[in-house]
Amino acid sequence: MQSQKALIIIVVISLLAVTTVSGCIGTDFFDSLFGKVGDIFGIDVIKPSREVQSVGTANPLAIDRVWTMPENRVLPEATLSLFMELSNKDNDPTKEITNVYVDIFDAGVFKDRSASDYCNNHALPKSFDQCGPDQCAPSSQCVLRTGATKQITFEVKAPTKDEIANVITKAKLNYRVNYDYNGATNFEVLAVGYDEIIKRQKDGKTLTTNLIDSKSSGPIKIDVELGAPYIITTQTGSTTAPSSVKSKAYIIFKLRNAGAGALKDSVIEANKFKIHIPAGLPNSPIVVPTERDRAGNTIPIFSCTIGTADVVCENIKRIEFFKTESEPFLFEITDVKELPVDVPHKTFLITSEVEYTYELRGISEVEINPIIGR
Repeated sequence: MQSQKALIIIVVISLLAVTTVSGCIGTDFFDSLFGKVGDIFGIDVIKPSREVQSVGTANPLAIDRVWTMPENRVLPEATLSLFMELSNKDNDPTKEITNVYVDIFDAGVFKDRSASDYCNNHALPKSFDQCGPDQCAPSSQCVLRTGATKQITFEVKAPTKDEIANVITKAKLNYRVNYDYNGATNFEVLAVGYDEIIKRQKDGKTLTTNLIDSKSSGPIKIDVELGAPYIITTQTGSTTAPSSVKSKAYIIFKLRNAGAGALKDSVIEANKFKIHIPAGLPNSPIVVPTERDRAGNTIPIFSCTIGTADVVCENIKRIEFFKTESEPFLFEITDVKELPVDVPHKTFLITSEVEYTYELRGISEVEINPIIGR
């Protein structure tokens, strides 16, 4: 199933318009991680490049319009209708926006349709008679497929003129739109045999290859970095490579908010961020990121399961965002598998997926004017 997901992402990337968000990787990319790239053995003949590419849009769900009737001005005790138009702007036909719900979470002085109570006194989920939406409520969430549009309606009652002391009052309706989405990144790493490096140095031939770093649509992006431009390994049965030739593989993952809204509660819940590392790459258990609890104990943040096709690592603790991104998570492959005989180099595709709830907020300002009713 997971391999099918990776294949779908690759197919979509080949079919859809792809936007380049940064250029090829240079030495500065790696220097800040583990020293100078120029110190890496074979860098004179092994020269991979990489373009970071993104499919679709960072803001798949858009609030196209918000308006009121009457327009921005209402009499005391009159009914006010607030309309909101939502649309799916994504151009990825394999994805849809799920569990969409809308809520006026702070209506200030406005009351429900029967004027029996203030909107703010009603707890979620609110019915249409309790200042809730006519559709896409928390209790009846919607799905927006590619290109779909929905118009949402709220009806509230303005306060009496006595409740606003017969004074022109500018009131606010604070709304939010929540939805569930998922993102993915395909990231290639290059493993090069020691004998291949020596051969190319003797022949004066350079290996150049462009590696994939493709991100799916959605506001939460998965950024991946490799601690070196490539991984050095040996060929099975090689008698010329020294025992110390293998390089460790350091892979860093970071989650980033590239959208116009915010990650709900600023967290990725446990078991919602998964990383798939090809089984042909690590020859020993992967060293996962850890943290220390208050007692000083070391606690793993991720847990990895070894399968036949890949090693799946997923977060077993919630991941918190600070401002617009998570902390970086460093995975270490201490022992890289040897390449098969007569395979000079091999490219491995690492895929990662994240599921999350995203939130957009806004304010509609309305004037309650008792004077125009005189």
